[in-house]
Amino acid sequence: MNILYLSPEIAPFAKTGGLADVARALPPAVKALGHDIRTVMPKYFTLNEGNAAFERKTAFTVPMFNGLHSAVLWETRGESRGESRADGAVTYLLENE
Repeated sequence: MNILYLSPEIAPFAKTGGLADVARALPPAVKALGHDIRTVMPKYFTLNEGNAAFERKTAFTVPMFNGLHSAVLWETRGESRGESRADGAVTYLLENE
C-alpha cells in the first residue's frame, strides 16, 4: 500500500509538541510492515535542517482563488542531527512564500 502522511510538524525538523514525535516514529513502523510511506510537512523559514541533505525535486504552481502561487518540493532521506535515516523514511517539504 502507498501512504502519504501529512503533518504540520515532524521531529527533528519542526517540533512544538508530541505530534512531531509521532510523525517521526510512525512512518518507519508502517514501512516495516511492508508499506511505502512518505511524509510531508511545510518547509518553514525556521526549519531545523540539522545535518539533513535536502534535494530540490520540482517547482510548481498552485491555482488559488487570488491567482497562481509558486511552490517548491524538497526531499530528504539523509541524516538530521546525526540521527541516521537508515530506515529509508522519505520526507518531503513544501516551500512557498
